[in-house]
Amino acid sequence: MNKVHLAMLWHQHQPYYKDLVTGKMLMPWVRLHGIKDYIGMIDILDEFPDLRQTFNLVPSLMDQLDSYVSGECTDVHLEHSRKAPGDLDEDEVRFILNNFFMTNWRTMVRSKPRYGELLALRNFERQSIGMAVKRFSLQDIRDLQVWANLAWFHPLVIDREELLRQMIDKGKDYTEEDKHAVLDKQFEILAQVIPRHKQLQDDGRIEISTTPYYHPILPLLCDMRSAHAALPGMRLPEARADLKNDARRQLQMAADYYRRKFGAQPRGLWPSEGSVSPDMLPLAAEAGFTWMATDEEILARSLNVNLTRDSHQRINRPDVLYQPYRAEAGPHSMNMIFRDHFLSDLVGFKYQWTSAEDAANDFLTRLWHIRQSSPSRDHLVAVILDGENAWEHYPNSGVDFLRALYRRICCEGWIDTVRVGDYLEQHPPSTTLGKLFPGSWISHNFATWVGHPEKNTGWEYLHHTRAFLTTMKDGTDPVRKAAIEKAWEEIYIAEGSDWFWWYGDDHFSGNDEAFDELFRKHLKNVHTLLGHEPPQFLNNMIIKVDRTGLFTLPRAFLQVTVNGTQTSYFEWAAAGHYDSRRDQGAMHRVSDIIVSDIYFGFDPTTLFMRFDPGMEAVDGEAHPLEIRICFLKNRQTNLFLHISNLALGFPKMTLNGEGLEEPIMLKSVAFKRILELSCPFELLGYKEGDEVEFFAEIKRNDETVQRAPENTIITFSVPSKDFERVMWQV
Repeated sequence: MNKVHLAMLWHQHQPYYKDLVTGKMLMPWVRLHGIKDYIGMIDILDEFPDLRQTFNLVPSLMDQLDSYVSGECTDVHLEHSRKAPGDLDEDEVRFILNNFFMTNWRTMVRSKPRYGELLALRNFERQSIGMAVKRFSLQDIRDLQVWANLAWFHPLVIDREELLRQMIDKGKDYTEEDKHAVLDKQFEILAQVIPRHKQLQDDGRIEISTTPYYHPILPLLCDMRSAHAALPGMRLPEARADLKNDARRQLQMAADYYRRKFGAQPRGLWPSEGSVSPDMLPLAAEAGFTWMATDEEILARSLNVNLTRDSHQRINRPDVLYQPYRAEAGPHSMNMIFRDHFLSDLVGFKYQWTSAEDAANDFLTRLWHIRQSSPSRDHLVAVILDGENAWEHYPNSGVDFLRALYRRICCEGWIDTVRVGDYLEQHPPSTTLGKLFPGSWISHNFATWVGHPEKNTGWEYLHHTRAFLTTMKDGTDPVRKAAIEKAWEEIYIAEGSDWFWWYGDDHFSGNDEAFDELFRKHLKNVHTLLGHEPPQFLNNMIIKVDRTGLFTLPRAFLQVTVNGTQTSYFEWAAAGHYDSRRDQGAMHRVSDIIVSDIYFGFDPTTLFMRFDPGMEAVDGEAHPLEIRICFLKNRQTNLFLHISNLALGFPKMTLNGEGLEEPIMLKSVAFKRILELSCPFELLGYKEGDEVEFFAEIKRNDETVQRAPENTIITFSVPSKDFERVMWQV
C-alpha cells in the first residue's frame, strides 16, 4: 500500500526587536508568542506521542527568548504593564489605551468578557484617545494591564497552571499582586520553551531545523543581482557591496548557536523566507547543513515546468512536486524539499473559518487525493508555514483544529508523519536539479525586500554604514576589539529580512515608523559603539509613503453603471478610495484580506460604493460572505446596508436599522468581478452638507472576518450641486 509521508515544518520567527545598546525590546511579540504559540505547539504534542514533526527555530528568536529569561532585557509594553496605574503619567496611559488591544479582537479580546468590555469602553471607532483617557478608571487600567498579558497564555498552559485558571475565573477587579503574579508566570513559561524543544528532539519526536542567524535574505547578500532572475527590470540599490562573507557568517553563527543549544549538528535549513539561489547553496553546505526547504514555485522555475492546479486545487504534476531532490552548485550539493503552497496556506489562512472537524476532514481528503494520483508510488508532502501567526486568528488558539487534525492523521495507516532529516536519510533523492532558480516563497522573487525606493534606501544606508565599519581596526586593545565585534553584530542584525519587508507600500504593520527608527538605530549603534557621532543621514526617516491618510475623498461626481464590472477606467477614477492593505495591525499576514479596496463617491442625489475582492474573497457556497455597511450618524439609530448571496453572484441588498419600521429591499447592486451598489442619500436620511460616517464589516458564518477601516471610520460630506465647481477652484 502506497503512503503519504507528511513532513510538517513549523517556522518560529520574530523580528529582532532588541536594541543592543539599551537592552530594551521595541515590541512585545517574542514574549507574548513565547507564552502562547512557542510553548503551546510543543505542549499539544504530548497528546500525540506517535506524531513526528519539524520545528524551525530562528537563532535570533532564541537569542531574544534567552534575553527575557535571563532578565537582561525588557520591553516598553512590559514596563507599562508593571507600573501601578496611579503611578502612570498621561502619556503612559495613552500608550496603554492605544497599544494594549493589539491582537485579534474576535478571538482574543471579545471572547474574554472583561477584555471585551474594556475594548468597548476604549471605543476606537468613535472616541479619541483624549476622551478615552477620561473614561478609564484606575481599576479599568489595571484590569487592562492584566488582560493584555493574560489573554496571550496558550490554552494548554492555562489548563496546567492553577494560578492562571484562578485569574481567568476572577475575571476583573485585579490587585497589583494579581497582576505581578501573572507577569511573573510569563517568565516561568518562557524558560520552558527551548528546553522543551530540546527534550522532544532528544526523544526523537521532533527535528529542529534553523535559519541564518538574523534572518537575512541570503541570495541578496551573496549577489543582489539575483533579484533580476525573476524580475529583470528591477531597479537595485546604487550603493552595493559584496556581502557574501556576511552570508557565510550568518550561516556559521546559526550552526554554532544550534550546537551550543541542542548539543548536535543541525541538519536542516529553512533559509529566510524560503529564499534560495545557486550562490547560497555552497555556503549552507560548508556550514554543515544537509537539507533545506523552499516553495513549489522555485521547483517549477528550476525545472522549467508548469505546476498548475485544477478547480479543486489539485496539482497537475504530483509526480514532480511530491518527492525530494538533490540540488547542485559546482562541487557542492544539498538535499531539498519543496512545500505544497496551497496546503500550507489552507492551514495558515483558511481553516480558521471552518469547524475543526470539517477542516481536518478537508485536509485528509486532499492528502488522499494526492495518494490516489499515483497509486504505485509513495509521496512526500511538505507543509511548511509560520508556527505562530495563524493561531491568533483561530478560535481557542487553534487547539481544536490541531487536535482534530493530529487525531485523524495518527489514525490513518497510509499517512506517515516524518522528521525531514530522517526521511531524507531513509529515502535519498533520486532526481537531481540541473539548476536552482533564485527566488523566495513569495511569487518566486525578491521584490518584498528590494526594488522599491524605500527598500533600496535601506540597503544603501546599510552599505554606507558597513563601509565605515570596515575601516575600523581593533589593534591589541581588548575593549576596542569587543566594541568592533558588537558593531559587526549590529550590521548582521540590520541585514535581517524584516526591516525591508515593512519598507515600501506592499506591507504595513501599524508600527512602520517604529521599525524604521529601530533599523536606523542599529546602524547608528555601529558608530556609537566605536565612539563616533552617527552621520546625519541616519537621522533621516526612510519611510516616504504617507501611512497616515487611510482614504482619499471623492474629487468629482461619478457616473456609475451598477453591473459588477468596471465599465471604463474613468467610471471610478474620481472616487474616494480606501486600501485595506495600508490599514493592517501589527499581526498582519500576507493573504488574509477579503476586501482589498473600497471606492465611494456620489452624484448630487446618490451614494455609489464599490468593493474589490482580495486574495481571500468569495470561497464558494461552503463559506458565503456577507457585507454590512454601517452608517453611524444623522439618524436616531444606526442604519445598515446588508449585502448577501455574494457567493452565488446574485447579491441581495437590504437597508435595515432600528429606526426603520421594516427592512427595505434595494435592487441597485451587482457582483461579478467587483461588487457595486448605489443608494439614494435621502433613503439613508442624509441631506446636502451632512457628514456621512461609515465602515464595513465582512462576515462569514455570522463572524466578522474583516473590518474596513480596521480601527476607525470613513467620513465625507454629502455634496452640494456645485461640488465640482468648488473642487476645480481648490
